[in-house]
Amino acid sequence: MSYPKTYRTVRRSAKPYLLTVEITNETLPESLDPDDVVIRIHAASVNYRDVAMLHEGGYPLSCNDREIQGKYCAAEIIVVGDAVKIFTLGDRVTVTPNLSFLTGEENDVESCALGSETAGAMREYAVYEEKYLVKLPLHLSWEEAATITGVDITAWVSLDGLKDIPKNATALLQGTGGVSVMFLLLCLESGIRPITTCRPCVPI
Repeated sequence: MSYPKTYRTVRRSAKPYLLTVEITNETLPESLDPDDVVIRIHAASVNYRDVAMLHEGGYPLSCNDREIQGKYCAAEIIVVGDAVKIFTLGDRVTVTPNLSFLTGEENDVESCALGSETAGAMREYAVYEEKYLVKLPLHLSWEEAATITGVDITAWVSLDGLKDIPKNATALLQGTGGVSVMFLLLCLESGIRPITTCRPCVPI
């Protein structure tokens, strides 16, 4: 299957950042390596990280100038390289948010996070080696799937991957945002007693 030669992206404006982004036209490679996959990105989510990067000094970690924004997405595979084994055309996937951390066991490696040290997810198409992709649940919409990576990883890391959970463990959750709700689901599935703080709903 063929794929477009050009596509649109959302890039940060050049320094100094002034809360602006630019729509740019980019070019896809004419040929693929055997392990490469071309994805069509259907949805990308926005979080505070993306806003912070638009402020000079607002993001505490390394951040490429004029990089493509976005860390989380939901995409469809439209082309696979000759040596790709895990995925097929039409598979629904997301991209590992940090290309340097695939197993959680990496040490002394430089970060390569989408949207900061490498091109992000706010674009129409992208090419990745298949090792950087993960299949998405089929029941989620594109928009839902584009957010699940961010909230899941944050909640999972907060619970230390559900390792060595003590008996009768209790977790205090702050608010009812996406991360807290995912935290709540993980607690309920793993036998942790959750306590959630939230403001009462007052009828108007």
